[in-house]
Amino acid sequence: MQTKIKILYFLNSFVRGGIEEHVLNLLKHIDRSCFDPIMVCPQQLLDQIKDELSSFKVPCHAVSIRSFLNFVEIFRYWKIIRRERPDIVHAHLFYATFFIAPISKILGVRHVVDTAHIRESWRKGLKKVYAVDRLVYRFVSKIICVSDAIKSYMVQEKKVPSGKTIVVKNGVDLRKFNNISSKQVDGKLVFAVIGRLEKQKGHQYFLEAVRMLGDLGKNCEFLIIGSGSLEWKLKILAEEMGVAEKVIFLGYCKDVVSRLSEIDVLVLPSLFEGLPLVVLEAGAMGIPVIATAVDGTPEAVVNEKTGLLVEPGNAEELRTAMEFFIKSPWEIGEFGKAARFFIEQNFDLLFQIRKTENIYKELILKEEYGPVNVHISALRDYCAH
Repeated sequence: MQTKIKILYFLNSFVRGGIEEHVLNLLKHIDRSCFDPIMVCPQQLLDQIKDELSSFKVPCHAVSIRSFLNFVEIFRYWKIIRRERPDIVHAHLFYATFFIAPISKILGVRHVVDTAHIRESWRKGLKKVYAVDRLVYRFVSKIICVSDAIKSYMVQEKKVPSGKTIVVKNGVDLRKFNNISSKQVDGKLVFAVIGRLEKQKGHQYFLEAVRMLGDLGKNCEFLIIGSGSLEWKLKILAEEMGVAEKVIFLGYCKDVVSRLSEIDVLVLPSLFEGLPLVVLEAGAMGIPVIATAVDGTPEAVVNEKTGLLVEPGNAEELRTAMEFFIKSPWEIGEFGKAARFFIEQNFDLLFQIRKTENIYKELILKEEYGPVNVHISALRDYCAH
């Protein structure tokens, strides 16, 4: 038996966001005495994360498969598989799994793992039947769901066998936030939306809420942090709503932690989510959150204790929640303390990493030893040698 399990991580996205940070956290913290990680993703994304991959000493390759007729990219992937011989391919988001799961199994990869990060509420018509999804998942050994809500979506809507799914909730590296002091409002109250500028994130409702605040928001700053395809449309919308002077677009931010230290309240007006990493980071920073009650978000925000939950697509509720903190700024510190404690107790990144590692080990051990529950000592001692 080989001493290490080789994991090939596959992303099919072009833009760096929360899911990409999730994968980078895995690559950074995975036990290198037991695992050899490899990163495969499109060149556009690789250019954005290559510095981290280099510091983690993770080999990386550029591949972008966006059609089964994309023979050049598939051939490139085949050469990587032949050279690296991974035990497990771990894909993130169905658009990556859709292509890479069947191709990987055809090429002889032992196991494919999928992480389901979001509920795909954009699907309409035949795409919402999920027949293709169930076919693709036949090539997948295990589906990791980042929240209880995502597991429910996979089992109840996509009709994936429950036994093929497992919940591993997102976590944050609490050590990065150990020296954070209690949040105190000093001067202008700063509200910020952090995330990709895409329809899913609901930025238009944030702009509308700012407009509805009127003079009540005159001593506030409103920030939109992130990049994406809707940047210019949102800037035009801000002009049309008359809030262009109030809302500042700061673009993509690599160091989210430092940016969080500059804000008082995080706003997440998303239409759908998985378990948003930025909410966990804000909580670890002692920052309250105003977020829509969608999917896994209520698992990360305790309403009226660590933050406020509002109805998705409802700018009036968003405005009311922002008004609460404007009129009661002393509540920000109390909410922030509760948020920090809640994240500490429930969303430690190291627990997420160890649980993911155990999934990898169990897949390999089931092949080599039989059922893991019979050979639990083998699981415990797998990397000891």
